[in-house]
Amino acid sequence: MVVLRAKGVRNSRACLPSRIAVLRMVIFGGFLSLSLVLPITVLFSNRLPAFETDGKQQRPSASTSPMSSEHSTSVLPRLRGSINGHGPETNEAETNKEGRAEVAAKAPPKAHRTRDSLLTVSGAKLISKEFLWPLGYAPFNNAHASSIIEIEPDEFLVAYFGGSKEGAKDVAIWTSRKQADAKVWDPPVMVVDESGVPLWNPVLFKVPATGEVLLFFKIGHSPESWTGHLQRSSDGGRTWGSPTALPAGIVGPAKNKPVYGMEDGAIYCPSSTESYQAWSAWVEVTRDNGVTWQRLGPIVVPGINKGVIQPSIFFTNEGHLRAFCRSSRQIGKVVTSTSYDGGYQWPPASPTDVPNPNCGFDVVKLTDGRVVMVHNTVNRAVLEVSPVPRACPSSIACFG
Repeated sequence: MVVLRAKGVRNSRACLPSRIAVLRMVIFGGFLSLSLVLPITVLFSNRLPAFETDGKQQRPSASTSPMSSEHSTSVLPRLRGSINGHGPETNEAETNKEGRAEVAAKAPPKAHRTRDSLLTVSGAKLISKEFLWPLGYAPFNNAHASSIIEIEPDEFLVAYFGGSKEGAKDVAIWTSRKQADAKVWDPPVMVVDESGVPLWNPVLFKVPATGEVLLFFKIGHSPESWTGHLQRSSDGGRTWGSPTALPAGIVGPAKNKPVYGMEDGAIYCPSSTESYQAWSAWVEVTRDNGVTWQRLGPIVVPGINKGVIQPSIFFTNEGHLRAFCRSSRQIGKVVTSTSYDGGYQWPPASPTDVPNPNCGFDVVKLTDGRVVMVHNTVNRAVLEVSPVPRACPSSIACFG
């Protein structure tokens, strides 16, 4: 497992209690010989576009000015390696004493243009990369679907599922912790195991008002049949209460983090369902810290049954709830929609110009209003993260 961290960029606490700018952990098995591809480009626009509030998404107004390219810089070139006991080979990178690959800035690639934003390269200056455990020493062959929060300043907790392979009966939920000022991560700890039934997609969330840590996860033989569960911790994830099943029809966040309503204290979970040949995205809301729930939506692409799943959501500067969704290969693009009534109704979702080969991604809003997306533009066969092909040079995008 690898953690990528952008230095000097902080998140909006209304969206994610963690200060780290990296949105998704990249996880690979410890014993399998898998290609490790970690090229990263960060793209930003200066601010969110101005939308009309008549219930329809509009192109940004002429007053929306993207961040100029003179303030842009690419922060991480392509890194390759394999998880076979050998460390990753770095390109244009230097490794410091702690074993972290630290990569200097390089010239920005050409930016994407989407339907409602102009993406340019970020001014973030440095990204560090570190493994959560020594290569070959994980207690499982495969780990996947990670989630990360900041427990205290510079103390991080990561959750992921691990086992022989995705969907296997031995797959459990694990966590790893890095203490403040620690050089290495603590060994993985199994926190949930359902004998004979696989577990899926853990999502961590620290409630800003109380400090309680919530761990959402799924139990079932497949995404079509899984059920959502919730586990709580009052000591920063060191100990956990017993898992409880979420109400029928509620699965919790599908893969990406919830966002917190600072005004009403509601927790908005980006969710989705994957029935046979039918996908749809939703937002599940709890206003009493997970006791009762309401499902809002759906978010759909008209005319396409197997359309979108695994949304990532944030509040725009105007207070609207916006979603970016993973799509099927039939669509092949990141899909977006904006709700103007707190998530109750969503206009028909439409594709952006950002490629999405049926791969998960994540989005976070920063304190300065920029919105960063970490995504995969090529394919999912080797779990590539943000490659930079000629046809699609931008890989970590910022939507404004």
